[in-house]
Amino acid sequence: MEKIDQLFQLIEDKNNLKEQQKQAIASILSPEQKKKIEEISLAFFHREQSLEIEMNFLEEQVKNEVLQKKESTSGVFLQAIFNRGRVSWDSKKLDDFSVLHPEILNFRKAGKPFVSIRKTNASCATSATSTTDVALIAQED
Repeated sequence: MEKIDQLFQLIEDKNNLKEQQKQAIASILSPEQKKKIEEISLAFFHREQSLEIEMNFLEEQVKNEVLQKKESTSGVFLQAIFNRGRVSWDSKKLDDFSVLHPEILNFRKAGKPFVSIRKTNASCATSATSTTDVALIAQED
């Protein structure tokens, strides 16, 4: 088995642990206990959903205020950081331009190469877990 396939298997094993744990616990509970746990879980689920809605609404308000003021803001535990929009350039056209104007290369920066590990279509068909992207910075030799 190749390392990449071994890595996939470890990710799948880890993702399946929670379900296996729930099944193991459920196997020792009485029907009454299972029903009570389900009721508790449902109550917590509804509260979690309500908090999520409130959080999203308030987060959007904070972001909009920061964007309007064009400055960051801080609370006791959180910060909302204002970031100017990113500037991008057409690399292909600049590379072509640098042939005639090599002095522009003094302003060029290149990041370290990296590797992104993603699930293939085949793994998505066999797995109910969400896509996992892992960026690994390449080690320079």
